[in-house]
Amino acid sequence: MRLDRNWIANLSSNGVSFLKELQRIFQEQAEGYVALLNNSTSLQAEGEVCAQTHRLKGSAGSLGLRKLSALAGEFEKALRDGEESVEALKARSAAMIAEVQASVSTLEQYVKEIENKQ
Repeated sequence: MRLDRNWIANLSSNGVSFLKELQRIFQEQAEGYVALLNNSTSLQAEGEVCAQTHRLKGSAGSLGLRKLSALAGEFEKALRDGEESVEALKARSAAMIAEVQASVSTLEQYVKEIENKQ
């Protein structure tokens, strides 16, 4: 499940404008994260990638984006452990980019649904 609808429904009880602001902030963070991954040449040496992955994991979890949060946790652990090959880390990076983009889209769609109900 990409989005925990019960979790985000609790957030949306604070109003659509609040939810839209959270969506905007998350989208900016996600875009920056994707750019960071796309520009990183050596994932094993990138402390910033690990730190940003940790932040993204928390943000995704706070918004009910369970799949992204779990995937980010796995990627963060792989980065910290430093035991995976560069190729394996690049594959994880590609999976992260795909899930970030899918999660942004899912969140955007949910916010539109809430707006249309009002």
